[in-house]
Amino acid sequence: MNYLVLYYFKNCPFCIKVCRFLNENNMNIELKDIKEDPDSKQKLINQGGNSQVPCLHVTFSNGSDNWIYESNEIIKYLTFIYSLKSKKIA
Repeated sequence: MNYLVLYYFKNCPFCIKVCRFLNENNMNIELKDIKEDPDSKQKLINQGGNSQVPCLHVTFSNGSDNWIYESNEIIKYLTFIYSLKSKKIA
């Protein structure tokens, strides 16, 4: 299973868009507010490549990872993951 972390900050309209999507679809993932957690901001910069938010960090079961920027791309990925989980339940 993939491990998901969303890097964001509360007043960012694009972050709010992604968080609203998460809430509307009852998706619980780890959230890291880069304004309140300087270590998370540093990890985002060092490993993700820049400080842009929102950013979804996906760690795959094989240990590889991916950093997804842009709210629409994040929502597209989460929609795909959500549809896979729904198919497994059915």
